[in-house]
Amino acid sequence: MSNTYKTSLTIQFGESTSGVDFSAEVDSRENGYNKGKTTFSPSTPGKPGDNAYFLVFLSDKFTITPYASAGAVVYQETRLIEYVETLTFTDSQASTSKPIESIASRRWVGVNGGALTFDVGTKSIKCADGVKIAVAQISYLAKARVYYLSAPDKAVLGDVGQVAVLLEAN
Repeated sequence: MSNTYKTSLTIQFGESTSGVDFSAEVDSRENGYNKGKTTFSPSTPGKPGDNAYFLVFLSDKFTITPYASAGAVVYQETRLIEYVETLTFTDSQASTSKPIESIASRRWVGVNGGALTFDVGTKSIKCADGVKIAVAQISYLAKARVYYLSAPDKAVLGDVGQVAVLLEAN
């Protein structure tokens, strides 16, 4: 019998359980699918609305089933996205905000923490043993599944303007 994990998000028009790194977020990157937008236009008669793209971070070994309170959730593609973060290592350990596929670069600020190690698909990252405290700016790739919520009709949304999305993973 397989376990079921859930995460959800709300998208404006007009989280992780059991140790599995499972998250979703509206793609608000300036160069992303939504071009920095976080609020979207619904469909009106004769005028299509905005598709709201979101990114899902979860291991490939899981299958995702999406649900939406209005509109339809459509899988677009899986792609690697670069993130740059400044991490603080305490007792040789730190965490990124997204699961790591690969590290493109690192720059130590002050104390040199040495080589970085991690398990692919996790957020945990380690520097050299025995390092009590260190700071590094890293550039890394994270694998995201890209989905979009098709714009629901304004008549369906009424004055509320919110759509709930539920993602189940097995």
